[in-house]
Amino acid sequence: MAQTLNITPKRIIIAVIVLILVLGVATCQWRAAEERRQEEEIATAEGLAQVVSSTFAGRTDLKVSNVSGTIDVTSVNRGTIFDSKLKATLPYSVDYFVDLSSLSRDDARYDPVSKSLLIEVPEVRVAEPHIDLTKGKVGEAEGFWVSRGASANLVSRALKLTREKADQNAREPENLKRAKEEARARIAALLEVPLQTTRFEDVNVVVHFAGDERASDPSYLDLSTPYNEAIAEAQRRRAAEGK
Repeated sequence: MAQTLNITPKRIIIAVIVLILVLGVATCQWRAAEERRQEEEIATAEGLAQVVSSTFAGRTDLKVSNVSGTIDVTSVNRGTIFDSKLKATLPYSVDYFVDLSSLSRDDARYDPVSKSLLIEVPEVRVAEPHIDLTKGKVGEAEGFWVSRGASANLVSRALKLTREKADQNAREPENLKRAKEEARARIAALLEVPLQTTRFEDVNVVVHFAGDERASDPSYLDLSTPYNEAIAEAQRRRAAEGK
């Protein structure tokens, strides 16, 4: 004959009490772990904010790249009676800069999941081309009669043409892309030593340009809240604890 399980109301009450206690302990442990995680995240945000602020404090233009080469030009001087022309091959050099003077902790975000630090910087700026006339090849002026003034105009126009072509070349998409890639590496390198000398040596630095589109920029990460929001949250918590 099968035996019936006799569960008294007293046992049911004890089981419910035990279950409530277990759930209560588990909930307390989860809340404590979550609070520790949030505090660690905020402490990391505050620490990284300090690293960012101190690294970029006082900095202005950072040279991030350069493009150089030679350009063949032919300048023409239209005279009142006689025309003249001059052929020249001139070397040029163009530098690329990023202005870091306005960077602050508000331009940084941190993703604790991927341990990625996103720095948003201004667009790369193309500097004025430098033309080295002393190392160039300037031919003889051609024309029936070339005055001293016409000769000076020919050289001046040759320089102007070279600067225009050098600037166009520096702004070619492939050159701008390379300048951005080198800028990312240079700016990340500025943060490498400060991060290694603190407790953030495993943080990955990602440099993003203000004009980049999120969808087309492979370096962009959709990261968490900015430092100022995380730190403001920490201040609210501390103020609440002090009440």
